[in-house]
Amino acid sequence: AVRVRGGAGGLPLPRGVRRRSPLAMATGEFLAAPRLDRAFRGHRGSVSAVAVHPDEQQVASGSADGCVFVWHFKPQLRPFRFVGHKGEVHDIAMSSSGQCIASASADHTVRLWNNSPQGDSHTMKVHTAPVRSVCFSRDGERLLTASDDKTVKMWCTATQRFCGSLTGHTHWVSSAAWCKKADTAASGGEDKSVRVWDVERKESIVIFRDFDCPVSKVRFHPDGSSLAASGRDGCVKLWDLRSRRLVQHYSAHCGPVVSIDFHPGGEYLVSAAEDVDLAASMKLWDLRQGLLLHQVAGLSKAPTSCAFSPSGRSFASGGRDNLVCFWDCRAVGVADEAPAPAAGVPKATRASAREAKTEAKPMRSPHRAKSQPSAGSKPSRGAAGAVGATGSSSRP
Repeated sequence: AVRVRGGAGGLPLPRGVRRRSPLAMATGEFLAAPRLDRAFRGHRGSVSAVAVHPDEQQVASGSADGCVFVWHFKPQLRPFRFVGHKGEVHDIAMSSSGQCIASASADHTVRLWNNSPQGDSHTMKVHTAPVRSVCFSRDGERLLTASDDKTVKMWCTATQRFCGSLTGHTHWVSSAAWCKKADTAASGGEDKSVRVWDVERKESIVIFRDFDCPVSKVRFHPDGSSLAASGRDGCVKLWDLRSRRLVQHYSAHCGPVVSIDFHPGGEYLVSAAEDVDLAASMKLWDLRQGLLLHQVAGLSKAPTSCAFSPSGRSFASGGRDNLVCFWDCRAVGVADEAPAPAAGVPKATRASAREAKTEAKPMRSPHRAKSQPSAGSKPSRGAAGAVGATGSSSRP
């Protein structure tokens, strides 16, 4: 039997995630159990980040080996291999057009790569410490970076001009993300806080202090109404940004959660963690029910990253086995396969108002950020070009 009520025990849902009606429960669709569609081998180090091309015919990946790969789903096409970073690649992002790939590295730089066989790139010296996170705005016009120098910075993608800093974190910043309209941003890090920023005023408007451990990842709901974050204690938390309160808490994993991502529809979430039990290290969550939907089977080593495709029919993952995997989870009708929560599976718990630790400032209406003087930007060719890749694509 499938439960009709959203959230565990009537748990409040994040704004934007609607409870399924009885009719929808009878005729709606669920994500199917993930099936490995293909795997790509070529990295010589752990895969730190993955991103799916808008047309879902390519997957980009960054690795501890300092390289960025672009993998093609057509077997006759060789992957692009971009080299140029002098340190590990910590994060990557792909623009909405799929023509530009940004990579953040331990060498204190961000590179903007042209998604082509030539692989021309621009080097942006954006921080004074390793860069942990990079994120494009939805229109691809702005870039958000986060670093161990305790700052979050904003940039114009086309000109690489500096648009401002967001300061307030007291320790390394692990992750930063734009909201839907790029008028708001969020960040989290080693200081155990999650901050929501007013981009125009360049100051935090809400500070969530609900974690007792470093924050590893922050992600906005697709409609921008709620925010999710993961921690190294194995938990995933969701806040409603209008009421500014914690509404869902998942004791999702036994090990540190390293990556999370919302389904484009906003009703599901995927999480990846360094669990000892590999069968429980990557999970799909139904946010309407507040329950575990599926565990991803078939991993050989712990996952390090995950990202849904734009259509939501699949997602990509990277792991410590140096592989980039692409999983098919296209929805199925209830009549075909209605996933019922198994006994003993983790559930979301109701967030107590007394437990929530939030510091808030008045919200302002959305505005665009003003441009600031440009930062050093150095175009490069040749050394950062695509070279013949030894990687291969294989189907299981």
